[in-house]
Amino acid sequence: MKNWTYNEFLAFCMLYAASADMTISEEEEALIKEKLNEKQYQSIKAIFDKSSDAAIIDIILSYHDQYFNTEEQRERLLSEMRKVLDADHQYSIMERNLMKLFKHLI
Repeated sequence: MKNWTYNEFLAFCMLYAASADMTISEEEEALIKEKLNEKQYQSIKAIFDKSSDAAIIDIILSYHDQYFNTEEQRERLLSEMRKVLDADHQYSIMERNLMKLFKHLI
């Protein structure tokens, strides 16, 4: 795995959050794409699409020391993930459960 920028890492996390209900809405995808240029987005999305849930969690946790090892960094990450979940104005039970899981992971 390469050394992602914060925005690449964030986009990966946002894809994970957006996919909690098994679909990524146009609104969610548009919000994620704001973080990256098209080439970066396609690269991150390709890695996300071919990764299992366990691999996704491993990738996210591998960036702990770099991007979310303080309370402030964790809150920033959670805030960005909430934005993507709110993008389509449908905060499903699966999305809520994913956020609970994610809070415990980080």
